[in-house]
Amino acid sequence: VKVSIPKTTIWVPNFDLLNRVNGMDTFTDTLADVTAGGHVTWYRLGGLKALCVFTGLEQFPYDELGCQLQFGTIGYPRINYQLAGDGLFFPDSFVANYQEYKVLEERSHVSRNDEDGDYIVQFYFDRASRYYTQTIVLPTIIFTLLSFGMFLLDVRVGERLAFGVTMLLVITANAIVTSGTVPICSERLWVTTLTTSSQYWVVGALTESVLVAYLFFMETKEEKEREEKQQAAAAAAAEERVAATATATATSAVQEEQNPEESPHAPSTKEPTELAREEAALRQPLPPPTRSWKTKLISQLDLISLVFFPVSYTIFFSVMLATRDNW
Repeated sequence: VKVSIPKTTIWVPNFDLLNRVNGMDTFTDTLADVTAGGHVTWYRLGGLKALCVFTGLEQFPYDELGCQLQFGTIGYPRINYQLAGDGLFFPDSFVANYQEYKVLEERSHVSRNDEDGDYIVQFYFDRASRYYTQTIVLPTIIFTLLSFGMFLLDVRVGERLAFGVTMLLVITANAIVTSGTVPICSERLWVTTLTTSSQYWVVGALTESVLVAYLFFMETKEEKEREEKQQAAAAAAAEERVAATATATATSAVQEEQNPEESPHAPSTKEPTELAREEAALRQPLPPPTRSWKTKLISQLDLISLVFFPVSYTIFFSVMLATRDNW
């Protein structure tokens, strides 16, 4: 027999989630079972929304989050509640798949505060870290290592700086795109340490390339000035030779006019010798250019950077991956 009884006449214990946003008062109303002896069984289903202080978030995205739910009575009278069952989960319960979090049953537990009779339910969740590994961790490491390829490019190639800047922009853009999935907090997180430090490595490599480009520009400028001076000196020497040749020709013509008895075909003992000496000097191979201290410094910086940056960054992210569970 069904009897319509107002729910306000059913006694409900003052038991609720203490650190709640939405408590048991939001549960859906259902029918209650009432026996002739006055025993009432009323099952109500719904969801709770709690204010949770997480623990273990610093290891994100390889963290195991802990959340504490506190159930009890507000005010008086206080009732000694007894938890039905031996655990939080039903045996052979359905395991939910394709979710970001999975409850760790072996770590979750219930404890009772004997002073006020409140129950504290401690849940632990395992995060699906593969998604974050593929979208944040691996791209950051790969692009940082690729950015060190700028040391293999000649400084005379203008794409060297463009390549480094592009790699830095790619890492920054990836951090911006994935920023919505990273928790915002003042504490230091594992993933933010990795991404921020990777950006510092790329900035350091780019700074070295800028310094090398500046030294090369200064060296090129000095070489151009030396070449201009040499060309000017060569032009002045050529003009002097032309003037000397013209003077010698005019002097020879005057001597022939003054001494017509001498043979016009008599060889000159001075002018041909000087001309032959100058021609021989011009045929001499140019001495090899000497390397200035700027050129040597550029080669040394590139060689040291090519070894230092990849090796140091490899050690860094290897240590980060090895200590991610103890962060």
